[in-house]
Amino acid sequence: MVHDCPHLLGTGAQLKSHALPSPRAGVPASALSSTTGEGNGAGSLRSRVKVAMRGSMVVMDRLAAAIGATVLAWVLIAVALGGNVFAHPLSQGKVVVLVDNDKHAITLNISVATEELIVEQKIPAGNDDAFTITANACRKHGSYLLSHFSVNVNNRAGVIGAIGKIVEPDETSIHVLDIARTYVTYEIVYSVAEPIRTLVMTQNMLNEMEFSPGNRWEATYIAAIRSDGKMRLENRLLSSTTPLTFSAAETEALPHPTVSTVEPGTRAPVLQEAHAQSFWTLQNLGFTSIVIIGVLFQFLRLKKGMTRRINSQ
Repeated sequence: MVHDCPHLLGTGAQLKSHALPSPRAGVPASALSSTTGEGNGAGSLRSRVKVAMRGSMVVMDRLAAAIGATVLAWVLIAVALGGNVFAHPLSQGKVVVLVDNDKHAITLNISVATEELIVEQKIPAGNDDAFTITANACRKHGSYLLSHFSVNVNNRAGVIGAIGKIVEPDETSIHVLDIARTYVTYEIVYSVAEPIRTLVMTQNMLNEMEFSPGNRWEATYIAAIRSDGKMRLENRLLSSTTPLTFSAAETEALPHPTVSTVEPGTRAPVLQEAHAQSFWTLQNLGFTSIVIIGVLFQFLRLKKGMTRRINSQ
């Protein structure tokens, strides 16, 4: 027979009041709220990191596109302009020096490209892309030649020259594509009082003219020297930095001169100075392109790593 024990049994409320204490009993409410929100906080932080990384990737995409466009522009410029982007723009002519010791005279026969006149006198092109080269323009350029060519004879500077004659182009209207191979020929005569033992010729044609800011024009000439009826020098460069020198005692006659085969109106072989400038330009262009491509490659590697990290989270 089972007997109830009132002192052991109670109401539900009484049993509830005698229940074991909660493990979180005595913990402040603020602490409870912070501990229960730990998971949500970590998730929010990861979300913010992902958003920041995606924003960085967008910036990197735009920067990579800009670098790629820069490399492409460099390559296109090099191809279009043949690597002479930073070399001085050249106007090339020809000069033959005739030394006559019987007459104590030096005669220069200078073939000048018409582009030299156009640059010096700022001659505008017409609606048909042609330039008009007048007789007056040719005469004015003769005076310009006299003031920009210097002749030193027997270590005496300042020898005075005079224009002998001018041979103008056959046509006065010259298309823009023909100005580099259409020539005006000048004869300049220098008279001296004694036999010519040494000769030094310099010129600074067009150096005061700017093709673009900081990039001046350069007029160069393929030169030859004939003394007393014999060819002494040929295919020499005369530029603003390379003088033409001659010594009667040291220079022997050439056995097979070839300068007569280079006719005015045709381009002489590539000039050493211009070729060196072009080579230097291509070297720098190639080095800069390699550096830019290397930076672009590193950006792409970094972007790939960031993409993997985002996908793994």
